[in-house]
Amino acid sequence: MGKDPLVPVPGHELERTGWTYAEDVSVRLGPQFAWESTVCLERSLASQLHSWRFVDPVLLHHRETGDLDDLRWLADTLEAWWSYARSDPPERSMAWTEWAVTLRVPRLVNVMSFLARTPLRTWLPIHRDLLLTHAELLATDAYFNARNNHGFFAAAAQLTAARALEPLMDVGEWRRQAQERFALMMSTQFSKDGGHLEHSPAYHRLLLVALADLLDQGLITEGDIPFRIQDAYAALAWMKQPSGRLVQFGDTGQDPGHVPDVVRASPADAFVLTDGRQGSPGSETWRVFPHSGYVFVRTPAPGTGTAAAKECSSVALISGFHSRAHKHADDLTFVWSEGETEIVVDSGKFAYGELLDGADPLRKEGFYYTSRERQYVESARAHNTVVVGPLGQIDRTRVPYGSGAPRLVEGGSGIEISAVAKHAHYTHDRVLLFEPGRHLLVRDVISLSDGAGGPLDTVTAWLNVNGDFGLDRHDRGSALFVDDESGRSVLLEVVMGDGVIASLVRGQLDPMAGWRSVVDHDLIPVWNIEIVAPARRTTEIGVRLTVSEEAAFGREEG
Repeated sequence: MGKDPLVPVPGHELERTGWTYAEDVSVRLGPQFAWESTVCLERSLASQLHSWRFVDPVLLHHRETGDLDDLRWLADTLEAWWSYARSDPPERSMAWTEWAVTLRVPRLVNVMSFLARTPLRTWLPIHRDLLLTHAELLATDAYFNARNNHGFFAAAAQLTAARALEPLMDVGEWRRQAQERFALMMSTQFSKDGGHLEHSPAYHRLLLVALADLLDQGLITEGDIPFRIQDAYAALAWMKQPSGRLVQFGDTGQDPGHVPDVVRASPADAFVLTDGRQGSPGSETWRVFPHSGYVFVRTPAPGTGTAAAKECSSVALISGFHSRAHKHADDLTFVWSEGETEIVVDSGKFAYGELLDGADPLRKEGFYYTSRERQYVESARAHNTVVVGPLGQIDRTRVPYGSGAPRLVEGGSGIEISAVAKHAHYTHDRVLLFEPGRHLLVRDVISLSDGAGGPLDTVTAWLNVNGDFGLDRHDRGSALFVDDESGRSVLLEVVMGDGVIASLVRGQLDPMAGWRSVVDHDLIPVWNIEIVAPARRTTEIGVRLTVSEEAAFGREEG
C-alpha cells in the first residue's frame, strides 16, 4: 500500500539481490531461504514475507516474458515455505495469522492458474492441498475479523478459494458463508456516500481496487454493493492533492492513488485519477461526503481554463470517527496546499511495527505499537486538532460519534467549512473560512459539558506547518514562515480568543515534536505550533493563516 506501481522482477533476481521491503531493507529469497528466521524479523516484514508479497513481481515478469524459470522458481520457493509452515511454527513467525492467510489465497490461486497452462502443472496437487488448508481456515470464525477491513479481504479470499476448488468438490456452503460475510463487511466498511469508514485515504484506495477486481472476476455483482461504486471513485479522486499524492489522513503514507483502471469512474474523476490522460475536466470545486465525514475543496477545477491539478488551491478536512480502525488522535484535522506547496500538513503513517504488551500502560491509553515514532504520529500533537486539559483523543474507550456533520457553504467572504467532534466532557466545533490562494481562518469553539470534571484548565490547539519553510520571526501572537526559494510566506496570527503561542518547534527529539512521515519508516521535520488558552465554559481560539509573497510582509533583516 502506498507503493509505486509494481515492477516485474525475475525470480532468480530476488535470490541474487533480494526482495526489497523498504529503501534500506531487502531479503534474499528462494528455495534455500531459511523461513524459520522470520521469527527474528520485525513483525511487518515477517507478515509481508508470509503473505507472499514477493510473488507479485515474479508473476508479472512471467506474464510479460513467458519465462518458465519464474514459475519453477516460485514452485520451488513455495514448496520450501510449505515445508516450514506445516511444521507448526511459532505465532511470532507470522506464518498463520489471519491476515497472512487472507492475502496468500489470491496469490496462490494466481500461481496455480499459471502452472496449469504449462508443463509445470505436475506441481498442482501440492498447491491444491495448500489451497484446501487455507479454505478450511477461512471458514472458521478465528479467521474472519468483522471489526475492520481484514474481514472484507477474508470474505473476498474465501470467494476466490471457493471458485478455484469448485471443480474438485462441493463448495456451496463456503460460497454462501463468504457471500453473507461480504454483505456484512460492505455495510460496515463503506458509507452510502461511497467513502470508506476507516479514516484513511490509502485504505479507501486499497479496498476500492479490491472491490473493482472482485467485480471484474465476477465473484460479486453490482447488486452486492450497497452504494454506487462510482461514488467511491469520486471520493478517491477528491482525496488526491495537487502534489499528486493522496492526502495523508490516518494511516496514509506516500500514496499516489494509483488504480488499475478508471472504467467505473466518472469522466471528471477519471481525469483527476489519471492526471489528465483519460476522462475530461469537471466543473466542481468542492465536495462534501456527509456520511463518511470528509470535505474537499480544489479550485479552480483541474483542467478548466489553464488550471492544472498541480496549480489548484486545496483544503481537505476529515471529520468522521466511526471506529478505532486506523483512527489517530486527529479529530477535525485538515490540510492546506497552494499548488504543489503544502502549507498545513498532517502526520502520515510512519509504520506499524512491534506490538505493545497488552499490560503496558500505553496500551491502556490506546496506543498499539512500541515505536515512539509511531506513537507520535498517532498523537494529537502531530495533527491539526484541539485537546482540553490533559485529555487526549487516543483513549480506546471513546465512543465513536459518526460523521461529524461536515458542511460547506460558499459565500461572498469565501468558502466556509464546518464540522463537530463530540467528547465525553466537551464538544469541539470547528469552522474553516477559506479564501483560496490567500487566507485560511481556523475558528475553534470548545464547549464544556455540564458536570465536566477533572483538570480541564486549558484548551490547546495544535497546528503543523510545512517544515520546508524557514521561521522568520515569532512572538506570542504570531509567526512568519518564509520559503527562500519561492519567496512564498505564511503568516500565522492568533486573532480570536485568549490563546497565545506557547511553543513553536521543528524536529524536536525530547519530547518528540515537529515531525511528519511521508515515506514509511522515515520522519521529516515540520513546524509544530502549540496555542494555549484558559478553559472556560465556552472557549474560542481563532487562527488566521495568510499566504503571500514575502515582500508583502516587509521581512526583517539580520
